[in-house]
Amino acid sequence: MIAAMGGLDAIAFTGGIGEHQPRIRGTIVDGLGWLGAEVDDARNSGGEPRLDVAGSKVPILIFPPDEEREIARHVAQFSAG
Repeated sequence: MIAAMGGLDAIAFTGGIGEHQPRIRGTIVDGLGWLGAEVDDARNSGGEPRLDVAGSKVPILIFPPDEEREIARHVAQFSAG
């Protein structure tokens, strides 16, 4: 899919694994090294929102999920309609 899309704008991690598993994030990014993605091990271990090293060709980000807000938004839409 990456080739079909002509590359990536960013790598985004979310959810329990994406937010709380630095080893898994590191392994995934290592497998995408051919794209020029490179993770900063210190940032990754600390769970900072931006994980890429300076000069990485692809931004690597953590986005905490907000399931409760999404559920409330859908319930409000359903209730209004």
